Amino acid sequence: MFQRINVLLFATLVICHCSSTVPNVSTPLPFEKAPLAGMIYSSAGRPIRGAHIRIDTGIRTQSDINGRFVSEPIPPGRHYLIISRQGFETRNISIEFSDRLQVLYVRLASLDHLLQAAETEIDRGELEKAAELLERAATAAAEDPALLMLKLVVAVQGEDQKGINELSEILSRRSLPVPEE
Repeated sequence: MFQRINVLLFATLVICHCSSTVPNVSTPLPFEKAPLAGMIYSSAGRPIRGAHIRIDTGIRTQSDINGRFVSEPIPPGRHYLIISRQGFETRNISIEFSDRLQVLYVRLASLDHLLQAAETEIDRGELEKAAELLERAATAAAEDPALLMLKLVVAVQGEDQKGINELSEILSRRSLPVPEE
């Protein structure tokens, strides 16, 4: 009986001692600088190769074939990033870099995806949503003919005479047909 109590007491002491010496892994350890790691992927969930990542510290890097990137070490704190890739929207994001094991996941929408979504919103009569999508698409290709035509459709349906005039002039300089009102 004493032996059983001693074993239980010893086991309790070992468990208490072990649990008090295990570091709290939920609190990040302080650091001076660490690389920022992340992944850039499309709206369809596919990795985006060759995305350019610019960090406010002046550091630049690029995503690999799997959409992953690792920057040069940066200090902790708030950072602003610009992420771009031809054919995709450009994203300006702000992050709080507080853990050297932090991983950033960024989704970029393709120009085609944004134009299709804008066209759907136009069909639904949601001109404000369509205009927002077209502004995002403009960060991928501001002079894309399909983008300009959809912007003109939004301006015509929204009776935005200034927008109609500006877009009609741009389209006429590019020898593109201007739709009749």
